[in-house]
Amino acid sequence: MYTVETRKSYWTFITPEACKILEIYREKWNSEIGAYPRPDDPLLKAVKYPVIRILNARGVRKRVDKIVTKIGLRPPLPPGKKRHEVQLDHGFRKYFNTMMRRAKVNYLDKEDMMGHKVGLERHYERYQEEDFERFPEYQKAIPFLTISDEERLRFENQQKQEEIEEIEKKNIELQDLTQRIEELEIGPETRWNEYFKDMFKFHDDSTARILLSIFQFWFEMRATEEEKRDIWKKLQQAKKLGKTLSISEFGNSKGLSMDNLVSSLNYDETKQD
Repeated sequence: MYTVETRKSYWTFITPEACKILEIYREKWNSEIGAYPRPDDPLLKAVKYPVIRILNARGVRKRVDKIVTKIGLRPPLPPGKKRHEVQLDHGFRKYFNTMMRRAKVNYLDKEDMMGHKVGLERHYERYQEEDFERFPEYQKAIPFLTISDEERLRFENQQKQEEIEEIEKKNIELQDLTQRIEELEIGPETRWNEYFKDMFKFHDDSTARILLSIFQFWFEMRATEEEKRDIWKKLQQAKKLGKTLSISEFGNSKGLSMDNLVSSLNYDETKQD
């Protein structure tokens, strides 16, 4: 958008409902002119000239007055009354201001979007399209600024769907984080690191090292990765409590398998693939 007086451009917003109407207007423009409006063409054009000219303020007021009168939003003034309670063009600004307040939009953002100065330099004139930071606040007011109940319901459903997708995305991220934490606490790499630490601990006791090695390899061969993790949790819990975990608490083995051992040793490579 740009102002006629200063010719300075600035970025602004319209609701999805207004965007659809704007597309209809573009098609009407194309049917009348034989081409779609160019970026530097006026949004509202005068109809009485053979060339494209911007519709001035007086023309805008007359066109709006004609529309609101035709649809019954602005009945004729009663005898003796010279003006309506709400000024025609200013009524849009009042409505916008009221809806922004109902949506609990940040006060400074609201004032800035309305073009009011609040003791600060106006921000929107120096923003670029891709980094305009007012939209999250404007987005709060879209349901309030939408006229059609059908469009409002469609927008609210879309918002709910986006919220559901965001929650699902966060759940996936949480599951991924949980898996990483589990990997650090009870994964194959952690188990083998514990084994080597214990081997170093018993470096002077060959019998203990042999027994430890037998247990480690028996443990890695006896169960699937999921079963080993469950058992490892029990071992770590017993270790914290200073208790001893009997072999019977390991549960029944489905048979020793070299595949279980190999899968444990090659777990990192499998994960990378």
